Amino acid sequence: MDNYEYVNKSNISNDFICEICKNPFIDPVALPEPCEQTFCFKCIQLNLENHSQNCLQCNKKSLSNADLKKESLIVRKTLDNLPVKCRSCFQENIRRAKFSQHMQEIYNKITDKAIQYLSQIIQFKNQVIEEISLYSNKSITDGSVDDIFNMIRHNQSLKTFWIRDCQLSEQGKDKLQQSIQDKNNFDLLV
Repeated sequence: MDNYEYVNKSNISNDFICEICKNPFIDPVALPEPCEQTFCFKCIQLNLENHSQNCLQCNKKSLSNADLKKESLIVRKTLDNLPVKCRSCFQENIRRAKFSQHMQEIYNKITDKAIQYLSQIIQFKNQVIEEISLYSNKSITDGSVDDIFNMIRHNQSLKTFWIRDCQLSEQGKDKLQQSIQDKNNFDLLV
């Protein structure tokens, strides 16, 4: 399962729960007659590959991937509208169909506060980091300049720092350029 959990999972009808993984269907497919049971595509595919070529319900008919048919659009839309909670940021009521977009948005939000924390780890824990890339991160502002400056100055293993297309002023960029004047073999890309 992705990095989410279902909101009010107990309220989801058993008609939408896969018998194999015990979660709401993802990419649901239906088996042919006589049972017409529905499963997640990955679940039934793994079962067919690893266990049995027979139907899980009636155990009579030999099955292949060609026998599987996509569930109706209404079923897929109903499932994609289920509310989920993000395990990374704990935001609730994200529609399952929008979860991938949500994850892209939160992973692209390394903020000034995160830079401050990273700077402390690098300085005080002697972490070996050779490259940091914050390319096109619009959440990085001049509020991060002092911490980035300290990371560059105090981390001997750091060789490359990408910070191009962020929200830094020219003054902030100049300060960072100064931080590398006495550093050999270092690339600062602002």
